[in-house]
Amino acid sequence: MAARLNPKQDERSRSAIKTTQLVKRLNCFALGEKDDAGNEVRLDTQQLRAIEILLRKTLPDLSAVIVEGEITQNVVSATPKTPEEWAEQHAEDRVH
Repeated sequence: MAARLNPKQDERSRSAIKTTQLVKRLNCFALGEKDDAGNEVRLDTQQLRAIEILLRKTLPDLSAVIVEGEITQNVVSATPKTPEEWAEQHAEDRVH
């Protein structure tokens, strides 16, 4: 058999397949669905913990994501103004 061009790719593929299988099994358990073979999925506490540990190694933990930013909003008065009143109110908004 010829040598693989990229052996790391094989390992990544295996890892992705295993992760997918764990997620499918966990989903079936959580949603009360049957697996691909038509069997009811039952997991005990130790199995759930093992799945959690393995998934932490292969999937990113989204709880560590921090979103920061600043929101600015310009508010225009709903009351009608004359063009002179509007210009006076918004004089500082104009770019010189």
